[in-house]
Amino acid sequence: MEFSQEQKRIAFRKLSKNIREFLFSEELSDTLITIGKKYSLLLDKVEVIESEVFLTVEGLQNASDFIPNIKTKLGVSEEIASNIGKDVNELIFVKIRSLIQNPSDETDTEKEEADKSLEKRETDTREGILAEIENDSVAHIEDTHKLLAPLSVSATQTTITEIPKPEPKKEEKKYTVDPYREPII
Repeated sequence: MEFSQEQKRIAFRKLSKNIREFLFSEELSDTLITIGKKYSLLLDKVEVIESEVFLTVEGLQNASDFIPNIKTKLGVSEEIASNIGKDVNELIFVKIRSLIQNPSDETDTEKEEADKSLEKRETDTREGILAEIENDSVAHIEDTHKLLAPLSVSATQTTITEIPKPEPKKEEKKYTVDPYREPII
């Protein structure tokens, strides 16, 4: 099943900080590359495995669908897909399980408080910008009255001189012998 970027982003934000950091860590990348080399997979196939790991960890995909998805998306046999799944489980999912069992210092209530403070700052900023626009519009209206006042032009004599147009050059066609022309024999 395909998921939108918005769905993936929301699911990713629900993860704890240490799991998010692990998903973008060099350790995970190295582990996936090692698994890819073990099964002679190209980089694009390793990215498919990485995508499946992300979807499973984010909860968008059931863990029981991991091996069948690997089999179909990589186009490998059931045995190889099972072995890849076993390696991913031992090297990646076990690490993620340990991170889940040892949660980070940041709790859900702290996340909610941080989100509320961000929303408050956004509304404060919005209100401040609107107030500034309203105050500036009054100043601009006063300036426009000055601009709409009739202009008084002094009666100074200006002379306009015509700029002579350049005469078009007559191009003479120069006929030369083509150096690549073969002589007629």
